[in-house]
Amino acid sequence: MSLTLARRALALSLAAVATATLVACGGSTAEKAPAGGAPAGGTATTVKATLTEFSIALAPATVKAGQVKFDATNGGALAHELIAVKSDLASDKLPVKDGVVEMSGLKSSGTIAQFDAGKSASGTFNLEAGKYIVFCNIAGHYQGGMHTTLTVN
Repeated sequence: MSLTLARRALALSLAAVATATLVACGGSTAEKAPAGGAPAGGTATTVKATLTEFSIALAPATVKAGQVKFDATNGGALAHELIAVKSDLASDKLPVKDGVVEMSGLKSSGTIAQFDAGKSASGTFNLEAGKYIVFCNIAGHYQGGMHTTLTVN
């Protein structure tokens, strides 16, 4: 076997391994929702979340129950995070202790861990119908106004 033919065989083998890996891992960045709880089409509904000092804007602010993907952008100068909890309370009435929302007694439906200013992060949460409070729980941020409501039908 010539050196050129051996290189081609190696390149084809590497391409086959890469293709198999992509197929095994899903081959896509689109997140699939489980049957029964997904919006039409079987993919997560996307909510754009913009976090700044000190607010959170959601678009849209009403979605269907099932898999909801939050694409969060930190447009502020400080690090932020995003947490969703199902609650009938007003968005500014969660219990606060030592500058953060007291999470005991609350059930988090999902969290996007703290991420830096100018960065983006995402997370997919399985949300049942109801009202959710979406907030940043870094000390002082919730009290500073970083909270809003998401309605899930």
